[in-house]
Amino acid sequence: MLAPVRVGVVVTGDELAATGGPAPGMVRESNGLMLVSALEADGARARAWHTGDDPASLRELLREIEPDCDLVITTGGIGQGAFDVVRAALGRQGAGTSELVHLALRPGGPQGRGRLPGGTPVIHLPGTPVGALVGYHLFVRQLLPGVDAEPIRVELGEDPGVFRGRRGRRALLVQPGIWRLAEDGRLLVDVLPGRRLTPYARAEALVLREPAGDADGAAGDAAGAASRAGATAGDLGAAVLALPL
Repeated sequence: MLAPVRVGVVVTGDELAATGGPAPGMVRESNGLMLVSALEADGARARAWHTGDDPASLRELLREIEPDCDLVITTGGIGQGAFDVVRAALGRQGAGTSELVHLALRPGGPQGRGRLPGGTPVIHLPGTPVGALVGYHLFVRQLLPGVDAEPIRVELGEDPGVFRGRRGRRALLVQPGIWRLAEDGRLLVDVLPGRRLTPYARAEALVLREPAGDADGAAGDAAGAASRAGATAGDLGAAVLALPL
């Protein structure tokens, strides 16, 4: 039997209150608990740390925890703001050991990957809770042994509305969904309404939808022609990633 993967989760940001109630101007830290819980549910052994916006402090923490980790995940500090500590410490203007990009993905556009000085792989997730959650399921779970993180093609149930990308920008839209068995036996997934984390608490799947067309109304549908396999004319299909229950 293989030993559990050891994962260190590093949450960044001076504005986060790691313990107790948040002081004025601060917010309660939640990504650490969320990611550790998800990792442990997928069979990993995980622990979370918190550091602020000082690049030197982040680098020192990573040096300390690397020997005890098979994988490190950071969350926050990879955008384009004035206090993006991960970018400053590990990006091009820092050590240059991590590649940080902005994917055509909503939510969760900022993402990154690299290696720490000792060779341990590191995955960089956004600081927003929904972005971190989406990034975990799309880019981290597949790295864990014994985890099936392959999306499948499923018909969408109740009309989720047409998704169109912004003018000149196409992005993959990720939405929470729940499974439903149609009267004729077809497996459907319904997109859950709502914003922020609330609908994700009920979600059984993530629905990955491409824009129906560009801002000028170009032809296309939610997930392209491939998503229509097995669907009747007019049905709307999408790639769906099942969540662990």
